[in-house]
Amino acid sequence: MTLTAEEHSQTTTLTAEVQSQNFKAQGNQYFKAGQLDEAISAYTQGIGLFETAILYANRAAVHLKKGSFRLAFLDAEKAILFDPEYTKAFYRRGCAYLGMLEFENGLKDFKMVVASHPSDPFARKKLTQCRSLLKKLRMREMLVHDSNPFLEKEAFFTESIPKGYDRYVLPTITEIPNMTWEDVMEMVDAFENPSNKLHWSQLRPLLRACYNILKEENTVVRVSCDEAVVFGDTHGQFFDLAAVLRRGEECTPERPFIFLGDYVDRGDHSTEILAVLMVLKVRNPSSIIILRGNHESSQLSSMFGFQGEVEAKYSDSLIPLFTHLFFAMPLCAVVNDTYFCVHGGLPVTTTDMSDLESIDRFHEVPSDGPFAQLMWADPSKTVERGPSERGPGFSVFGKGIIDSFLADNDLEYVIRAHQVFQEGHEWFHDKLLSIFSAPNYMGSQNNAACVAIVSKGRPVIETFSSINHPKSSHLSYVNNFSQGFMGR
Repeated sequence: MTLTAEEHSQTTTLTAEVQSQNFKAQGNQYFKAGQLDEAISAYTQGIGLFETAILYANRAAVHLKKGSFRLAFLDAEKAILFDPEYTKAFYRRGCAYLGMLEFENGLKDFKMVVASHPSDPFARKKLTQCRSLLKKLRMREMLVHDSNPFLEKEAFFTESIPKGYDRYVLPTITEIPNMTWEDVMEMVDAFENPSNKLHWSQLRPLLRACYNILKEENTVVRVSCDEAVVFGDTHGQFFDLAAVLRRGEECTPERPFIFLGDYVDRGDHSTEILAVLMVLKVRNPSSIIILRGNHESSQLSSMFGFQGEVEAKYSDSLIPLFTHLFFAMPLCAVVNDTYFCVHGGLPVTTTDMSDLESIDRFHEVPSDGPFAQLMWADPSKTVERGPSERGPGFSVFGKGIIDSFLADNDLEYVIRAHQVFQEGHEWFHDKLLSIFSAPNYMGSQNNAACVAIVSKGRPVIETFSSINHPKSSHLSYVNNFSQGFMGR
């Protein structure tokens, strides 16, 4: 029996639809297993055979998990185009808006979700969370911009440990410079016990002492040393950082530590990481450089866990202090006139170092311009200049921009952080090294991590794996808007 052209077309369409559903099922399994790139590939193959709103929305969910908010937004938009009644697509677009810091647009989508499912308690809870987040952000922005909390009266920063206090007590601010490396490691060991968090009456003066040092440093810090140890993102994974500190040598002006930002969010021990870094800075300011990352901001840290951690462990009254500490952090460093160290990437509009040195850093990270690009931009192996998958205002840059920046400033290498790679690092065009220092990121990525050792010539990579963490070490304080409506 010979099929008519119409029957043949229907059979072909049916076969493509069935194959597409098979790829959807594969993608779901990959997503559950945490194999995000494989999940994206499966959904993409399914879309290539037979486009559906569900496939686009599922791929949007994976992009949300990876932090690729612009790609999540584009997929959610496609899903809405295919099915304007598909509520999950609006929910995921709302999540993408939040990731791109477009809070008002996100709120509109969550309102629509609740309007479609007025009796769904989960949807109403998410709308309430979004409204609460926006309210907190507005209030904290007013507090931050109205006054500098470090200008409070001296009594506000008086160290006053209660009598009989039997947990770890940090040396006083005037005594910290006398701490030996053994003393530092004793502090690190103590912080691994949850009951030994730093007492709030010691945290406030430590914040101010560190702030007073950081605010005097240049936006571009110049470092001359025998060698330096460069750390990428640590993201609240204190136990992994503690393991690295134990196995290495202490930081000194001749062998400083250079941290590239993103100390906070997602991991549950951001305050412990910051406490250790602040103690090291007060102990010997030339032995450690603490650069700012994109998560050292009020907006991101309110969404991704840090502010929730501060509220849970201390009080929200400390959040303005941390915010102004973030404002004081330098943006980049030049080591031995050879290495340019930064959290995110290179500006795409200037190669002039004086333009970077003149940036006013004492405020929130803007949405575009050189400041934003230093915090947010990503290198590319294929694109010379273009938009980033992270969202509007962010950029990617390629070989030409890297070569021009290094040549114009008589430098040899760029070392940056900001991205997860399975091997803990990635080279771009043999001149830019991207490193990440949070192994098994968020407890699910199964990635290695590394630090870079620099002196002269090509950086040396030292990789390390995750250690055993306490059960609740990740995402406990995150406003996780990517959860819910996630069924496949």
